[in-house]
Amino acid sequence: MMKIIRTQGDEPCHLPSLQPVFLAIGVFDGVHLGHQHIIRHTVEYAQQMTGIAAIYTFSPHPSCVVGTAKSLIFPLEVKYERMASLGIDVMIEQRFDAQFSQLSGEKFIQLLQKKILTLRGICVGEDFKFGMFRSEDTHSLDVLAQKAHMEVHILSSLCFKDDFRISSTRIRQAIADGHMEFTNDLLGMPYEVHGILVPNEDIEQGFGYSFRLHWQPELRPCSGLYYVDYESHDARDSTIKTGNGICYYPDDGALDDLCYICPLEDIKLSPGDEIKVRCLHFAKKPEKSFVQGVEKIISEADKKSAEEYFSKKSSHGH
Repeated sequence: MMKIIRTQGDEPCHLPSLQPVFLAIGVFDGVHLGHQHIIRHTVEYAQQMTGIAAIYTFSPHPSCVVGTAKSLIFPLEVKYERMASLGIDVMIEQRFDAQFSQLSGEKFIQLLQKKILTLRGICVGEDFKFGMFRSEDTHSLDVLAQKAHMEVHILSSLCFKDDFRISSTRIRQAIADGHMEFTNDLLGMPYEVHGILVPNEDIEQGFGYSFRLHWQPELRPCSGLYYVDYESHDARDSTIKTGNGICYYPDDGALDDLCYICPLEDIKLSPGDEIKVRCLHFAKKPEKSFVQGVEKIISEADKKSAEEYFSKKSSHGH
């Protein structure tokens, strides 16, 4: 199980052992294919050296302190879950504040050595910048690390179909535009949101198996209907229910960030259940306004189209 260490200032990190540490450094928002390339290399590097594979990341996003704040692709818990799935042993979350932002490149390396006493290697992407005003680059990192007797692995950026560099900025725009297949290609896995099902009797009576989903993404997806698959965890007996459905996400700021899911299967979900919703395809903008009722927004024709989508997806082995 991945150990999470939250730290601030120059306080030392209490690691689980005295093994050498090999560290991937970055924000890694979205943990997209480019990030996975760096993280997997770090894990392999640590395994070869019988060491600890760790990530050094920042919270809040540095843009919240320096520059214009960026919306996160995933909440931190989803981001860390994906990091753990890639084989990381330790995730170090550094509090990024005004004082930290003013560290020079040299002071930053010295801070890492103080916090991680057994640090032996660093892995970063070729566009990595650090230090006050992001004034230092990978060449500076290499020079400073050599002085500190550490190895540095600088990995080339990953390009999508040899066309363009995969980036969190491009993914944010794709999500905002409703381009879910493209988003999922760049992420290397489906874009997902987590929430809690809450009761809404009026909708349940008029819409069959529909549920009001408390959807809390950091980044707001495009408003409309999505074809999704979901995983619901029963709060009472820990059973897991899975299936396909249609999810409706309303306009920005509407209804206190609540959205709705309509399972396609004859399945009963319950208020209080935790749910993960993976967005596979943006179907359309709603033709009706929400005030006319969600049962008017998601029609029988929409359900039939969704069933055809999943049937075709299944027949193609996806």
